[in-house]
Amino acid sequence: MHICHVINHFDIGSGYEEELSAKYASKIGYKVTVLTTNIKIKTPGFSFTSRFKKPGIHLKDNIRIIRIPSFPLPLDLTPIPFGILVAKLIDADIYHIHGIRQPICISLALLSKFLQIKCLVDTHDFEYYSHQAFYKGENIFRKLAKIEFKYLRRNLGRFILKSNNYVLSWGKVCTLFLREFYDYSGYVKESFIGFDGTVFKPINKFQNYQENSKIFKLLFVGFLSERKKPILLLKILEFLPDKFTLTIVGGGDEQSINKFKDFLIEKKLTGRVKILYKLSQKKLSKIIQSHHLGIYPSSSSVSCSQIIGCGIPVMISSNQKFSYLAKAINLDINVDQIISDEDLIRIFIKKIIEIEKKIDFYKEKTMKIRNEFSFQKSFNTLNNEYKKILR
Repeated sequence: MHICHVINHFDIGSGYEEELSAKYASKIGYKVTVLTTNIKIKTPGFSFTSRFKKPGIHLKDNIRIIRIPSFPLPLDLTPIPFGILVAKLIDADIYHIHGIRQPICISLALLSKFLQIKCLVDTHDFEYYSHQAFYKGENIFRKLAKIEFKYLRRNLGRFILKSNNYVLSWGKVCTLFLREFYDYSGYVKESFIGFDGTVFKPINKFQNYQENSKIFKLLFVGFLSERKKPILLLKILEFLPDKFTLTIVGGGDEQSINKFKDFLIEKKLTGRVKILYKLSQKKLSKIIQSHHLGIYPSSSSVSCSQIIGCGIPVMISSNQKFSYLAKAINLDINVDQIISDEDLIRIFIKKIIEIEKKIDFYKEKTMKIRNEFSFQKSFNTLNNEYKKILR
């Protein structure tokens, strides 16, 4: 079977579902091609040089990556003609289209019947307004991009979903987003974004916390941005006893990082907070192992799954995409009645202090359920969809 993954930007080592889908398909002997662009859309915290990849064909881990040339225009339409031409030449059995918002994905999905190709469309979108962070500002190009996204891509998305028989969502909240934002009522196969079990796995012998309880290490892995309210992490730490420390792993936009560091100094927390940037997946796995608890008061990401994969408990607000991970070990925090950040901070502080006393219990519980959330299970669901398409 030859699978062609189509996505606007692709990176080996990202840990995202598009990379793991390609990796796991390659592991079982499928021929795997990735059709992508050579420039990532402008993202806070990333320079142009870090977003640029050389166009051409590259082979990595038995995955053929084709980066088609594009230019950083506001509406990012340049990949369309190249993408259509290259896609037809690839001649894959299935085209797995990641996302229904990006132009290269839209063009292939719209023309799938004309090109006589079989497509599976997936989405991990779950909140419309979260995608508007990029469009803030009075710049005329950003205003045009916002209008184009809100009206053109929304209606194109509706057409794509209704034209495709195979739609996969990465979680219940994503399915709900498809139903509400795109008014889609057709078939959706649900899966989840699991952790890569070849990288994220317990490597240390289980140690009883009570035998060495001088420090309790909290962890947050993810991109720091205004939307994710990273200051909440510091406000929680501020009112916890001194034995509690916090490690932040990940980059962020310059404004959010500067605010974070200013608050750090103002509250005299520098001795209790460590910030790490751009770690490889293997190094990240080792860092996770040395902590006791992951905390996500106002955002969650695939990193939550990776923390669970290492056998470390994670605490997540119930309104977040990955809250089902915390729910499996009774550490999801119900925020239905919370109306302010202050209330959220108080609840997290109280719960963290309770967890610290029973952390060995929660870690043992995490170890028992971790395999339920590996990407191997996610891929099994995906592979069954591939087979269904080819029947």
